[in-house]
Amino acid sequence: MTKRTNKHYPAEFKQEAVTLVIEQDDSIVQAAASLGVTDTLLYNWVAKHKKQAQSDVLTSGSSGHKHRRYIEFGELLTQPISGNFDQFGLSKTVTVPWF
Repeated sequence: MTKRTNKHYPAEFKQEAVTLVIEQDDSIVQAAASLGVTDTLLYNWVAKHKKQAQSDVLTSGSSGHKHRRYIEFGELLTQPISGNFDQFGLSKTVTVPWF
């Protein structure tokens, strides 16, 4: 019995594949065949992209207006950043990549 191994694709490749389907209006089956991946795999990438795009839209609780979120959250730090910070968490000498 042969063991099946999963192939990992770079994020850039996945994004280009999703672009073929969404922006160039290729069918998933057609794009998957041209890229050499299964249509199921490409369908999952497209679904994940669409779900992520929906989560980037925030709705105002007071007015109901929709707003896009342009902030990408990074990994949480396990150690505190040392330095002199004011009451707003800002520093003249320390740069913390928080946005």
